[in-house]
Amino acid sequence: MESTIIISTPNRPSQHPDAGNFDKEFRQEIAVIIHDVLLKAYGSQSGHVQKEASRRRTSVERLLAAYLTRIIMDKVDREYI
Repeated sequence: MESTIIISTPNRPSQHPDAGNFDKEFRQEIAVIIHDVLLKAYGSQSGHVQKEASRRRTSVERLLAAYLTRIIMDKVDREYI
């Protein structure tokens, strides 16, 4: 029995014009999920976090979601890409 090995190369961004949006969309999707979880479960009341959120003119939940998203994506970038 003869087996066939197929070797493929990764798609280049030029072949898929919308591929550049994947990273941004993926990060936004993760941020939304984290935001929902934080809003429902924790809603931090830490003074430092509240001050930073106020300084950035955003909610505490959005600030924490952005922070967690950055941590997750940095890990993905380091370990999987």
